[in-house]
Amino acid sequence: RAAQRMLEIGQQLLEECGRQKLELKLDFNLLAVVDTQKMTSMLLPCGVCEAVLTTAAFPDAEGVPLNPQRPGRVTVFHLGNRVSRKKELVPPVQSALGSHLWSRELIRCMTQAVRSQ
Repeated sequence: RAAQRMLEIGQQLLEECGRQKLELKLDFNLLAVVDTQKMTSMLLPCGVCEAVLTTAAFPDAEGVPLNPQRPGRVTVFHLGNRVSRKKELVPPVQSALGSHLWSRELIRCMTQAVRSQ
């Protein structure tokens, strides 16, 4: 029930994540929603670069629009039964950040973000 509520207010949460990213001068900000009753998790990227990072870290993750009535760049990545942040969520993200493929994707993503400002 709590995870469903998080998705219902997902856009507001992502907007807050974006504000925190700017305020705290973070390079990336991902919001993980873990449903401990259903033993599933989701990642909500607060921007395009975070979506690219999520795809690199979890190539098998299913990405869907946060709100099917309003498709757009805001996406929820369903991570299946990965629920341990320490063992199953953080290591793939760290690995993706260290990969050469991610470096190329990051440069392209950041270049596009700068051009759109």
